[in-house]
Amino acid sequence: MVKVPLFLIALSLVILSCEDSEQTSPGTSRLENPTSKTRSRLNEAESQKTDESRQITRSSADELNALEPAQKHTHLLAMFEEDPQGALRLLAQLEPEFNDETFVAVTDAFTEFFANHSPRAQFEASTTLLNSPTLGTPLILQSVERLSESDPETALEFFNLNSDSAIAAAAMPFIGRALARNAVAPQAEFERFQSDEIAPGLRPILLQSITEVWIEQNFDEAMDYLSTVDPAPELDPTFYSLVQSQVRVSPSGIMTWAESITDEGLRRNAIATAAEQWQITDRESYTQWRQNADLPPDLAEEIPE
Repeated sequence: MVKVPLFLIALSLVILSCEDSEQTSPGTSRLENPTSKTRSRLNEAESQKTDESRQITRSSADELNALEPAQKHTHLLAMFEEDPQGALRLLAQLEPEFNDETFVAVTDAFTEFFANHSPRAQFEASTTLLNSPTLGTPLILQSVERLSESDPETALEFFNLNSDSAIAAAAMPFIGRALARNAVAPQAEFERFQSDEIAPGLRPILLQSITEVWIEQNFDEAMDYLSTVDPAPELDPTFYSLVQSQVRVSPSGIMTWAESITDEGLRRNAIATAAEQWQITDRESYTQWRQNADLPPDLAEEIPE
């Protein structure tokens, strides 16, 4: 057996150690850490996704209009995912240049995105468009209708504070009907909205909406109560609506409300409507009423004798 001197063995170990150092970067192991590599790829992908999302939010109306329907829908959803209220503010600015397809796509994407969120979250986001009636009207009204099913008071409070908005009046029927459906006593709701608690511009619409539901639920109770209510401008829409919807049920009784309407144009139309139906159903009592009625000469000439 050949004996190798100990100093040669030591020299060989030193040489091998130097080769390892040259092949390995300072501060790292020779074998690459797979977990670190995966994390790096994920970070790069996330960064790219963020950059793409930011690019989407800067899309112009022309760019959105030019996209295919599926791409457009995907882009709009990405905008809502990143920042719902920011997306709505941007879309409101771009909306005047949208084509019809893009306008519909915005509505569809808004509906799909918020289907997975609470009605209140959807409503709060939609109010970003309060001063953008073209895009805001369909999206806010959709949100109001959904929220009113569970929490009409929140919607009412918001629009009572923003009663000068063009959308406020359009939202009231959804809120009024929901309040009446949820009320133990519709009469209490009706009396509540005759108070100063509600903005004057919204009050007539709420009263009309509540009355419509009340009549559906309990016709006789509603009619008995309304016959005791003093005429007032805020009740004109309610009484006019009653004339139009219930004239075939009781034209003679409806005439009382027609005559109590304070707006001259509405009153004339309501009286003519009730008179036409009354003279068909009960000619004798109609004739008696007509002889005693204090009608303007031109209106007397318009209705049946």
